[in-house]
Amino acid sequence: MERDNANRQTFGRVRVSEAAVASVLVLAACWASGSTGLMAEPLRIVGTWLLLGTALLLAGIGRRTGLPRPSWSWGLPVVLLVLPHTGWTDARHEILLVAALAACLADAHRGAARSMLGGVTLGILLWGILSIVGRSNAAVWRLTEQCGLWMGDLAERLSGTKLAIGGSFGAVELLVLLVILYAIWLRTASGARLGRAVLALVLVAGVHLGYLVLLARSPDLIAALPEVAERAYEHPYTPPPWSWSAAVNTLLPWNLPLLAAIVQSSLLGLLFRWSRWPILDTIDGHATESHATDSVACCPRIAAWLRGTRGVVLLMVFAVGMTLISDLSWGRTDLAGKIILANGQGRVDWRQPVHDRYGRQSAGMFGMLPKLVQSLGGELRVVQQWDEDELSVADAVLLLHPTNELATECREHILAYVRRGGRLLVVAEPHLRQGDEVSEHNEVLAGTAISVRRDVVVPMTSGWQHALQVTAHPTTANINRRANHSFTGTGSSLDIRWPARPLLVGRWGWSDPGSDSLFTGVQRWEAGERLGDLVLAAEQSLGRGRLVVIGDGHGLTNEGGFRGYWLTGSLLAYLVDGTSVPQTMGRQILLLVLTIGLAIALLMRPEPRCQLIVATVLAIGVAAWQPINAQATRMVPDGRLLVDDHDRIASRLAYVGGSHAEAYSDAPWSFDGIEGLALTLMRNDLLALHLPQLTREHLAAAGVYVSLAPSRTFSAGERRMLVDFVQRGGILICTVGAEESRGSRSLLADFGIRVPPSPVPTVSTDFEPEPMGRTRALYLRVEHPEGAVHDLGVNFFAGWPVEWIEDEGQVMIYGEGERPLAVRRSFGQGKVVVIGDSGFALNKNLEYIGGEPFQGGYENANFWRWLLTDLIDGQLWLPPLDPENGSAATFEQEVP
Repeated sequence: MERDNANRQTFGRVRVSEAAVASVLVLAACWASGSTGLMAEPLRIVGTWLLLGTALLLAGIGRRTGLPRPSWSWGLPVVLLVLPHTGWTDARHEILLVAALAACLADAHRGAARSMLGGVTLGILLWGILSIVGRSNAAVWRLTEQCGLWMGDLAERLSGTKLAIGGSFGAVELLVLLVILYAIWLRTASGARLGRAVLALVLVAGVHLGYLVLLARSPDLIAALPEVAERAYEHPYTPPPWSWSAAVNTLLPWNLPLLAAIVQSSLLGLLFRWSRWPILDTIDGHATESHATDSVACCPRIAAWLRGTRGVVLLMVFAVGMTLISDLSWGRTDLAGKIILANGQGRVDWRQPVHDRYGRQSAGMFGMLPKLVQSLGGELRVVQQWDEDELSVADAVLLLHPTNELATECREHILAYVRRGGRLLVVAEPHLRQGDEVSEHNEVLAGTAISVRRDVVVPMTSGWQHALQVTAHPTTANINRRANHSFTGTGSSLDIRWPARPLLVGRWGWSDPGSDSLFTGVQRWEAGERLGDLVLAAEQSLGRGRLVVIGDGHGLTNEGGFRGYWLTGSLLAYLVDGTSVPQTMGRQILLLVLTIGLAIALLMRPEPRCQLIVATVLAIGVAAWQPINAQATRMVPDGRLLVDDHDRIASRLAYVGGSHAEAYSDAPWSFDGIEGLALTLMRNDLLALHLPQLTREHLAAAGVYVSLAPSRTFSAGERRMLVDFVQRGGILICTVGAEESRGSRSLLADFGIRVPPSPVPTVSTDFEPEPMGRTRALYLRVEHPEGAVHDLGVNFFAGWPVEWIEDEGQVMIYGEGERPLAVRRSFGQGKVVVIGDSGFALNKNLEYIGGEPFQGGYENANFWRWLLTDLIDGQLWLPPLDPENGSAATFEQEVP
């Protein structure tokens, strides 16, 4: 008998050690879902699942120590069913999946290990429930923000350095989970005596205070590092040599929360390992039916009532109801037939990009916005004077960069219009004073709970990629946090008070006071400047109306709207045709009731299998409502609404493909960017937009589709869509060289065209194509009435030959050796143009940021104007003979 007891105790000690390590790994995976600082989402997701995989391997180690066969094999496939959604949902989904896998792991153990892992799973699941509530409830965000401010004040007193932070850098999420786990540990572990409980609390608090002090002194640490040579942005770009000081410099302060998570996880592991958890007796090597995690349960009568199927059904009802109330936006937004009024005075420019003006300064500001609204079925009117007659017909008002030119009387008219039930969108910018013109955002917002800070927000990633926190709201349903292009580093942050609520928050960036950085280009975080959690967009109910403020209008501009039209369309449609949002009072009360009910039910039924059911249902719910919201609020522009009676093209909407890993950069105005191409399309009176997802719905409303050397092959369905698009009258332009031709091979073959690939495999019967490199080729010869001849040429960045599979087209440009460099053909009612150069339409070959000429001229810009005028309007445009002369020549053409 004594020997059996000894074996039982040894078995328990071994299992607790393994369970403690597994618990630490699971907690680390949970915190990696978004509480460890700035990290690219793919890298963060991979790290999360590596930690979980290691924890699952420990369960396999347990089988060699005599554990019964794991019983979680039935639940793992259920969890795996929702894994594919991880890549496009948010951190809540990952937290819930971690909780589900942790529940599987707990169900595989018995005795102390089951009790420990069950308690950790319960803590993670409760934290996931709070995360769901926090995404739709502004009060939770406000409380988190206030806790961060208090921590910053405390760190300032301890370190003597001012620290202004919010919830992200205050690691409030980390502390919340620690508090939940601490309460579960006190309730469950029999060794949680007063002395040990106080010691654990002191250690956790001490570690967090140390982290805050280190965060406050980060500017001093950065200054103490060896200086790093500035990067030389040459072409081609050569990365600088690696140095430890440069690596540390990029981590401070952005990844300091990771350090806090590592230390706190280690403390929890030691606490769990050296605590006495309830150990089950075993009968013939098998665990009894009672569960150690039942020790968490309280109120035995309620727990008994929830036993069996009744309790499971109630848990599922609570879980489904929570996600439904907190995430789903009921109804569909639409701009059709709506009228939006916009200010004509202030710091605005309503001109469209025009020919013969190049570079970023030529883009203008908001000239393409009326076309975008028109393509969505609405009407945007620019007004100079605001009066009751104008406002009476408006479904919404748009104030862009308001200045002191907007009279006080006009502001009063607009605010009165909103209080009567109108809608107002204020687009702010950093506070500027130019001569007598002064920004007056806050004067317009006087009397509301939203104000614009006098700062410039500086994101640590371009366009806040991987750094946005979005609220459950119709305007944010279609935002891609990995590739967001609606915001830049030239906007302002917002200061909000109750009852205003945030829509978009930039987590990993800082607030640079004033607007000097816009002119100097010097941006460096310094002590005392606000760090993280910067409100970029906010909303407030005002009377019977609605007010929305955004601190950066880049997504509404000609340049930014090329990619940011997704947010612009959703925002304007929500204003004029708002749906039922999760933030309404009735839904928030119901959400609170469901949350409390689910938390109580979980405490009554803390078994791992119940936790697995709840976590899986919540994860599926979070993932399921996201595409429904996105579909209900998605705005699909229709270029057919832009066509005049004299147009020969069916649609004046041009898409530049971005769904197949095309060979260009998203970095604004980089050498490999496409801003020049976008402006070129706009100069030809086209609404130019970026298309990140190729769908039949989008192509049906478009007139031009530009494909730039895609790396991913088009599927059979996508090829049929593009073939139908051209046959109906669309125009397909493809620029691709031999080295990138494999992604376009099958698509071009459908049109009887081929770009021979390079390099050719050794077993292939094809010949290696001969490159023509950087070259200038003639595309047109103009004969003047006086007998003079004028040759028009175009520059190729890296030219490759194009071949015919079916000789039914026309060679536009011949290269060296009379080999075709560009061809075109009619196909059905449409046209196809193929240019054998992957870099032909990129900024490095078309348009520089400063508008500088290429080899003394703008031959490529003139070529695109000639080509598009012919393809779209069926008219001949010829470049002027004299570069200083703005009029086009009108002579007969001879195509070589």
